[in-house]
Amino acid sequence: METMNWWTMTAEECMELLRTSPQGLHPTEARVRGRRFSNRLETEHAPRPLALFLRQFTDTMVLVLLGAAVISGLIGAMADAVTIMVIVLLNAVLGFIQEYSAEKSLEEIRKLSAPTAQVLRDGRRLQVDSATLVPGDIVLLENGARVPSDMRLLQSISLAADEAVLTGESVPVEKDESLSCADATPLAERQNMVYMGTSVVRGRGRGIVTGVGADTEMGRIAAGISQEREALTPLQQRLNQLGKILIVICIAVCALVAAMGWMRGEPLMSMLLAGISLAVAAIPEGLPAIVTISLAIGVKRMAARNAVVRKLPAVETLGCTTVICSDKTGTLTCNRMAVQRVAAGGREYEAESMPAAQLGPALTQVLNISTNCNNAELYGNDDADLRVEGEPTEAALLMLAAQQGHFPSGERLQEFPFDSRRKRMSVVVEQNGQQYLLVKGAADSLLELCTHWMRDEASGAAEREGIREQLRDAAVAVSPLDRAQRRRFLDVQQRWANDALRVLGFAWRRLEPGSWERY
Repeated sequence: METMNWWTMTAEECMELLRTSPQGLHPTEARVRGRRFSNRLETEHAPRPLALFLRQFTDTMVLVLLGAAVISGLIGAMADAVTIMVIVLLNAVLGFIQEYSAEKSLEEIRKLSAPTAQVLRDGRRLQVDSATLVPGDIVLLENGARVPSDMRLLQSISLAADEAVLTGESVPVEKDESLSCADATPLAERQNMVYMGTSVVRGRGRGIVTGVGADTEMGRIAAGISQEREALTPLQQRLNQLGKILIVICIAVCALVAAMGWMRGEPLMSMLLAGISLAVAAIPEGLPAIVTISLAIGVKRMAARNAVVRKLPAVETLGCTTVICSDKTGTLTCNRMAVQRVAAGGREYEAESMPAAQLGPALTQVLNISTNCNNAELYGNDDADLRVEGEPTEAALLMLAAQQGHFPSGERLQEFPFDSRRKRMSVVVEQNGQQYLLVKGAADSLLELCTHWMRDEASGAAEREGIREQLRDAAVAVSPLDRAQRRRFLDVQQRWANDALRVLGFAWRRLEPGSWERY
């Protein structure tokens, strides 16, 4: 299919070009298009094992050693010939094992495509194999779903996608179908598009399929990985150069010894054999094996860090790297976050040294909001086994609270998802027979909505039950949020932001039953 910049078009223009409607394709039309398109990631077929093994004998240095082994056998030095052949075969076997494993690992990229998808076909909602999607299909997206193909959004309701698999960015991207982006907009900033292999972390929406299989961004990555790289690594270049130099030296030594001996009256054949013996002796037979073993150790260390190395010499390329150019923060991270600092009740805490047995009312409420105003999922029974799945920021908050012994409590009655306009997420929960509004979001925006702040006047393990009673009855120690206190909160936010920390604000209030709408 012709490559087009779908992010520059309106939703209506995309539907017109793809000859579809908001009700989706007719099933008959979908079958017709399915004969031309496939939503599978077709990677280049891996070389056959025999071809992969024979490829290990193509380096110049290895060819020099093979020549030396043949010559050694011809002149009767069978021990040298056998030794050289054993070294060459060991080098080939180690290289074959590594490259065969790497070729198999490349097939794992196919797992990034979703197995099923929710589509509209002639107005009917169907669940289909994602491999059968075709351009023009209308796909429904929900929280937690894997995006099955590249799509131009038609609708987005508080929709955000985790695109770390494509861009490396740890922060989910807010989506808005009403936007039209410029031609040169980078992939990470195309807010009206979603891409195969990414996942929806919140909200819901629907989109029109614009690219499938090899025509997707993930497909282009798969094709790029599968393509043969013609450029040699620095190590291969140096070994090839060394091999050529050794060939020249061998020929020169052989010719020089033969000529000098013949001039002295020695038999020419004897002098040729003597020159060949000296030349073979000058070849460092153990060099390829030493290099291969060293690179294999490097490959093993890279594999322990979940990095697939397709060819052994590529490991050395990383060692030659002196500058890594990264577009912005997050590209080289593991897409995980952790809470570093907490400010509550007029005090600041380092997350690693929070007083688990002396949580004041303000800090307790921060942890309460962190667990309940949160869509991440916690697994495990103890600190050593705890793991969290979900949006990185929410996962970090949930993990901090769990480490302090706080877990989601109460019943969630309503959720108002985060969006770029409100800059906050709100939930209505019922705890101990009372309804509360719990909010997290941009600190400066929340400050504009708040009238009071919680003081941290109670502490100590003996008072924790009393703290819970205060929270339940809303009889907590609070003070009016005057201008001076607002400034102190903003100063903390600015100071932490200057330290490259992402700062969130937390707020809450009691609710009368049924009074959710205005929040």
